[in-house]
Amino acid sequence: MDDRNRTLHSQSLAIDFIDRRLLEYHPYFDKPPTTFDSTSGMYVPKASAPELATERPLPSAPDRMRFWAALFPKAMESFKKQCPAEPKGRLQSGQSIRGLSNWEEVHDRLRANRQDYDNPQGRVGALRRGMRSVMDKSQPLRGMVNFIPNNDYLAPVAGTLGIILDAAKKATNLRQEVAAALDNLERNFEDVETFLVTYPNDQNIINGSVNLLASILKAIEYVIGYYMRNTMSKAVAALIMQDDFQASLTASLEEITSSGQLLLKEAEKSNFWQNRNTLGMAKESSAKLDRVVESQQKIADTQNEMKVLLEQMQMNMEKYRQQNIYLTAEVIWHRERTPSPTRVVPSVPPISQEDLTASLLGDIDGVLESDTTVEQVVQCREMLPRADREIAERVVTTSKFREWLAAPVSRELLIHGNFTGTQYTSALSLFCATLIRTLQEEGGPQGRYLALVFFCGKHLDDASGISGGDTKTTASVGGLGMIRSLVAQLLTQRPFNLNEILPRVNIQAIRSGDIHQLLSLFTELVQQVSRSGTSIFCLLDGLKYYEREEYLDDMSLVLRHLLDVREGGTHGSVFKVLITSPSPTTIVRQAFSEDGILSLALVRSSGQGFSADRMRRQLS
Repeated sequence: MDDRNRTLHSQSLAIDFIDRRLLEYHPYFDKPPTTFDSTSGMYVPKASAPELATERPLPSAPDRMRFWAALFPKAMESFKKQCPAEPKGRLQSGQSIRGLSNWEEVHDRLRANRQDYDNPQGRVGALRRGMRSVMDKSQPLRGMVNFIPNNDYLAPVAGTLGIILDAAKKATNLRQEVAAALDNLERNFEDVETFLVTYPNDQNIINGSVNLLASILKAIEYVIGYYMRNTMSKAVAALIMQDDFQASLTASLEEITSSGQLLLKEAEKSNFWQNRNTLGMAKESSAKLDRVVESQQKIADTQNEMKVLLEQMQMNMEKYRQQNIYLTAEVIWHRERTPSPTRVVPSVPPISQEDLTASLLGDIDGVLESDTTVEQVVQCREMLPRADREIAERVVTTSKFREWLAAPVSRELLIHGNFTGTQYTSALSLFCATLIRTLQEEGGPQGRYLALVFFCGKHLDDASGISGGDTKTTASVGGLGMIRSLVAQLLTQRPFNLNEILPRVNIQAIRSGDIHQLLSLFTELVQQVSRSGTSIFCLLDGLKYYEREEYLDDMSLVLRHLLDVREGGTHGSVFKVLITSPSPTTIVRQAFSEDGILSLALVRSSGQGFSADRMRRQLS
């Protein structure tokens, strides 16, 4: 025995159906998120590996360079506003930075001034180098500039900072302050890059970054002036005006550090705001998902409830089948002893079933309740009041509905809702759609159930949305539309022996829209299906909409005929009629006894949905 057959014999048919055959009805079940747990006897979610958190990546080099270049014009503009007066003689000497267009040009100009300062000729140069040797004896400051990020995209900015800090080394009293500023400066520039990439459209981050860069430009202009002083005046300034230089340079570094700290605070605010918005959207998405899951679970629970009732009905029908076996054997015994009449060879029908469907019903799409139509009704569930849906779903718990569904004989039932909505699709429409799906899945092709349905409100809604009185659409409403749809559904769900049917109907009259001939054709089709042992369920949703004067006569004729078919069925045949209305009817109810009417006026929403286990306990 292969693994497939071994598995089939080791588990119930229900589990085998769920695991192997549900895929035939929907691709979702190809790789379901659940698995059957033999220990608990229940389906449980599959265990999934936890997702590992990934580290935050660094901004890419192109992103960094693009942001630095984009901020330069704004930084230069801010710098000019803060320091509108340029140092005297700067423009005439060709050492101005205010007319430069990018960081590379600023860096080149600052570096050229430093080289002129570091490499003079003659006695002046010797004197300057001697003074620097005295002022640069402290080695700890020599490597501080290396703390600044060193890469291609940041080289111009980092280079300018290195030169600024080199000038700071010349003041002995600044060494401790410069060291602290350097330590903060490296982190500030890494944060600037991260903030700009993370919040590219945050004006607060952009403004903070611009202020930081403007502070750097201010320090650059000051350092260029420092380098431009001639040799002798520089020596005198370093010895006599050291306090003034120290204060100015300290102020520049403190302004750079302060701007960086302000930028960090703005980034923290933006991060907090972003996290709050993200959390709000996550909560909203989670709530929507919970509502979808809850709605899907209720539909599944309703189907489970109906499945239990159908199984009970099947058990009852099995009892009748055993009785019929005895009767059939008795009939055969008498038939064998009765002379057979002359057999007449039936003539070949002049028309195929497909051609009959097309010629008799015309535009079948206008009347046929397809899977798409049922799906459209299901998709309307979120537009219906939650309380109405819960009340409609509780129909399966009522004794009248359970008796109607589980009885192995023909029955009729009228359900009156107590809904106040103005839509043509109600919560009972959703209930009928769910019942139809359950019957189709349980019955299957050529199975023991055949389900027919007609959504009166939906066809009326479709017809009212078309101007000009489209004949194809108007022919799909009212009693004529109902019987055309029911006949179409029969012809498309089962093959028929037309030799028995065609001689009893007037095809030409049916082509002309004769409702009486359509009713006769419907009766012939139902009788042929019933002889095969198939139970027929006929659902008419929203029949109250056809109590209007323009639809009343044909609707009454069709309803009375359906109830006659139910009453006049042969022994063993099952034809069940279910009529639903969102509000109480006045004329339709006259065709039903009080026992055949289920009112939802006193049914209240429990807010708990349905449980298959609870329903099984109620049936046991």
